[in-house]
Formats: sequence, structure tokens, C-alpha cells
Amino acid sequence: EDLVAYNLYLQGRCQMYRQTPDGFAKARQCFEEAVARDPQFALAYDGLGELYWWIGFFGFAPPKDAFSAGLWAALRAVEIDNTLAETHALLGQFRKELDYNWPEVHREMARALELNPASPVVRFRYANSGLMPQGRIEEAVAELERVLESDPLDVYARCWLAVMLWLGRQYKRGIEEARLFMELDAGSYIAHFTIALLYRDAGMFQEAIAAQRRAVELSGGAPQMLGWLGLALAQSGNTAEARMVLERLNAIATQAYVAPTSFAWIYLGLGEIDDAFVWMDRAIDACDPMIVPIKTYPFLDPLRADPRFAGLLRKMNLEP
Repeated sequence: EDLVAYNLYLQGRCQMYRQTPDGFAKARQCFEEAVARDPQFALAYDGLGELYWWIGFFGFAPPKDAFSAGLWAALRAVEIDNTLAETHALLGQFRKELDYNWPEVHREMARALELNPASPVVRFRYANSGLMPQGRIEEAVAELERVLESDPLDVYARCWLAVMLWLGRQYKRGIEEARLFMELDAGSYIAHFTIALLYRDAGMFQEAIAAQRRAVELSGGAPQMLGWLGLALAQSGNTAEARMVLERLNAIATQAYVAPTSFAWIYLGLGEIDDAFVWMDRAIDACDPMIVPIKTYPFLDPLRADPRFAGLLRKMNLEP
């Protein structure tokens, strides 16, 4: 009903999808101004909730803090309007991240699909949070393909389709999708990061390292991007530079949050498996979202027979 608040909401969504620290800061200001003008504006609370989800996902703040703030905003949105399908799906994402409560994830996703089965946002969130963590990759791919049928220019659905194909070991097709993503948004560090994942596990280490370096550069040296760079360097045999990245992350950690998986991946690449398990365990405790695809990460395949790996799955309620 307040057009100024609605305009602020639209500006906030635009800034949020830049997915940079500056964009997130501007988005937060827009959403907060929108709800200050109209305290009953449910969509603005939904936007604020999603914003905190992305901040936690990319490690720009400790995930527990970001996800808790986002959960509050999403709950406020459904308190105002319980028919918001996308917000119910967002609540499912938070239950996945904060406490690995899969029955609640599925309950919220089912409610979202009941309210609006045609919503691309609901389908997108269902693929990423309802299906992927359980290892149901083929179903997740089908959901994202359905989203892209309605909007072939949806860069985030294209990105996540490439990621799902990577998790499903379909590297050739995944690289094709990642290249389409880069054509749509060449300046996005996420695009370079996505194709680096596929290159690395396809054994194309030179291309993977080049793409990951670009992701680090475009992200402003985000610790999460450095962790993935360290993994690629270590797996390619460049252990000296991988250890330099590890030292850089340790230095950053004295002043800011660094995702535990960023350390875990580098130790894994270096073959220091005991340390990798220690940091993966810490990642679960920290609600580090990069640990969520643990059932399907290709680079974790050599660890799956280790009893400690089953322990990690149990800790995330992914195994009996």
C-alpha cells in the first residue's frame, strides 16, 4: 500500500542479487527502510530474511548469526501473511542450515509447494534445500530445469543447475551450463567459482585454478573463495602456494569470520586427512553451509569408507 516502501523493496532485491558485501549492505538498508515505513509489509521481511541467508551462505558473517537473524525476519513475514509460499520455502532453508532438522525442512517445503507449486522461487529452494542435501541430485536437476523453462535468463537457476550437474558428476554438461551463466553475468565472481568447481573435478586443473583466481579477485579476496582456491592448488600439486593460502586464511581469521570448510578443503587437498576431519566437524557445529552437500561432493569420495565420515553424516542427521 506504500509505494515508497515497495520501491525500496525492489531496490533491495536488486542490490541483494549483486551478491557482494556492498550490495548486501545497501540491500539491508533498503529492506529496513521499507519495513520502517510499513511494518505490515510481509514481502520486505521476506527480502530481509533472504538477504541474511545469502550473507551466511557466502560467509560474509558467521552463519549462525546471519541465519538466526534471517529466520526471525522470515517468521515475521509469515506472521503477517501465512500464505507466502516463497517464505515457507525460505523457512525450510533456515531449518536446513541452523539445526539440520530435515522433517521441518520437508514440512515447510511441502507447505510452499501446496501454496504455489508453479513458483520458480519455491522450486529453486526445494531443489537446493529439500532435495540436494539428501543426495537426490537427479530430482534437483529436474526442478531447476523446470525453473529455467519459465525463465531461461534466470542466472541463479542456471548457476545452481551447473552446480547440481557437478554434484551428479555430469561435468561436460555442467561446464556448458556454467559457460551460459558466464555469458549472462561475466562480472560475477560466482560464475567463475562455479565453472572452477567443474573444471577441477573434471581434472582440468590449469583452467580450474585460473577461474578460481578470478573468483577470488572479483570477490575482493573473500575467504570462502580462497579456501576453494587452496583446494585446487593442493590437488594440482602446487602445495607450496596452497600452504600460503592457508597462512593467509589463518591471518584473516584473527580479525574476521572464516568458514571452517575453507580450512578443511585445503587440508584435504594436501592429504592431511585428520586435520580435514577436524575442520569438517567444526563446520557442522558452525552451521557452515558449504558442508551441506557432504553426501554428494565428488572430492569427498575417497573419504566415504572412513568411519569418521559416517559420523559426520550422523551428526547432520543425514544417516540413522
